[in-house]
Amino acid sequence: MTVIADHVFPSFSERHPLFEKFGEISAESITLFKKNAEISLLVDLLLDFWGEYGEGRFSDGLLYICDPIRKKPTLDFFFPNQDVYPLVISSFGDIFFTNWKSIFILRSTYGTYKRISPNLELIFESTLQSNEFLDDGLDRSFHRKCITKLGRLEPGQIFGFEPAIALGGNDEDIGMVKRFQMDVHLAFLSQLVELEER
Repeated sequence: MTVIADHVFPSFSERHPLFEKFGEISAESITLFKKNAEISLLVDLLLDFWGEYGEGRFSDGLLYICDPIRKKPTLDFFFPNQDVYPLVISSFGDIFFTNWKSIFILRSTYGTYKRISPNLELIFESTLQSNEFLDDGLDRSFHRKCITKLGRLEPGQIFGFEPAIALGGNDEDIGMVKRFQMDVHLAFLSQLVELEER
């Protein structure tokens, strides 16, 4: 039996113990990250994490560990022709991504993004296991309410608002939440917002 201390990111694994695996991270993504990521990003930890878990969802779909190459088109809607790759996607389409030097978060619903960490260890061992971030940043209580009302997300789905926030939707009204195909909905949102760093 594996104990928490044996995990690559023990605090993260303790906070998010339930994992639904979809498949392995592609060899292409592993090679890409070995070749391009700066040492300061601590990509070796990410590679070990991918080897341990693969691609799939933690915490009843709150966090989706994605294959960067397969899911790059979701980020390209917002950052066309830029060398950025997604790592984690939340149930409402927030995307944690890297430019090989740092980690950023894109709030696709609102069209904002910002740098949040210099390396992967801080993302997994601090940000994504922090109660403050999970409650205020990702609103996990609202996520749980959506699961109760709409059921668990299928692979390739995210939650979203109808109408979208940019079109007058209310991000506190669970009655406006629907399940959408991830790529289609993120493409739609990218057309509604003017991307802003803040």
